[in-house]
Amino acid sequence: MVSVSILPGRFSQRYEAMLIGSLFNVMSLELRGFDVMAMLDKEFDKFPMFDNLRTLSLLFGCLSKRDVHKLQALGTFLQKSLNLEKLTLDYFLYSGSFKRLEQKENMSRLKGARPVVGTEFPVLKKLRTLIMYGYDLCDDFQLLRHCLRHSPNLEKLVIECCKLPEASAGGKGKTKLKEAYSQFQITPRFKCLKLKSTEIKYEDGNNVGELVNFLVGVSGGSSKNIIKLTMVEDDLTDDEDDEVADLPA
Repeated sequence: MVSVSILPGRFSQRYEAMLIGSLFNVMSLELRGFDVMAMLDKEFDKFPMFDNLRTLSLLFGCLSKRDVHKLQALGTFLQKSLNLEKLTLDYFLYSGSFKRLEQKENMSRLKGARPVVGTEFPVLKKLRTLIMYGYDLCDDFQLLRHCLRHSPNLEKLVIECCKLPEASAGGKGKTKLKEAYSQFQITPRFKCLKLKSTEIKYEDGNNVGELVNFLVGVSGGSSKNIIKLTMVEDDLTDDEDDEVADLPA
């Protein structure tokens, strides 16, 4: 594992692009504190594909509703990493509507970065494990949808300490889960039929049933996808309430 930690704002985007690009031969890479916009710098294009990269862990700053170019930058990096088997996105807080932005405000952030057309991720056919930590999923799971749609062979999904919609008044725990399974209101237009294991760690008061409902739809209602739910305390103590649900066939 090659781990690179950069103090935010210490280096230019171009320097960071050259530093990250020079690691194209590694098999396992962890990046912390870098400016994701460095991926849009033309210097990054000069480096070869990350053909040997199998495991990638990224920790970078929060995204606002208008940070569409950061999503494009991530897609640019993944375009060079098509052989990934495990991807971890840590504290990558995203709040949807990436199609809406104010051009003047975002252009001031781009500095020397070149524009990129579209926000689509590449299809990561070899990706088997996806881990998301610290996301804001209150936007109808937009970024989660985006990632799953482009990971057709995904087998394991971990969603930990993410912000979920608040639970509505009514039943709790297993009662809400049963309602989620029976209502089956969310019908995604794509499937992850090879998904076998999903782990969700959430805080009390979160509407986890809505997320479970969505994931049931993504896996096509397949009983092969076992969802494990763990409720954690706000202070992340060891007191946890585990529930394991076998999804209906």
